[in-house]
Amino acid sequence: MGRAPIPRTPNMGFIFIKEIRVEAAPAKPMPEAKIREAIKALQQEMAKKSLTRSQQADFLRKTFPDYHLSVRLLTKIYQSVTVRPGRPKQKSDATRA
Repeated sequence: MGRAPIPRTPNMGFIFIKEIRVEAAPAKPMPEAKIREAIKALQQEMAKKSLTRSQQADFLRKTFPDYHLSVRLLTKIYQSVTVRPGRPKQKSDATRA
């Protein structure tokens, strides 16, 4: 706990600092070999279950935490991953047909 001036008044107030973060080292750009590895990992994950784009981005960021994944790079990876055509059938669709 410390003391700090309250803006636009001559009074002092208490300040409580919850957390001090040390700035992390900036993430490196992903090399081409790692991009191919990311495509392969995402294809294997997509074979198991269907993921939305945001879930795919989360998966890639968790799998490759040391690299910076820009929107442009994610789009390139998404376009390289093959997906099954058509909408997956839900249980309610199968019972109606």
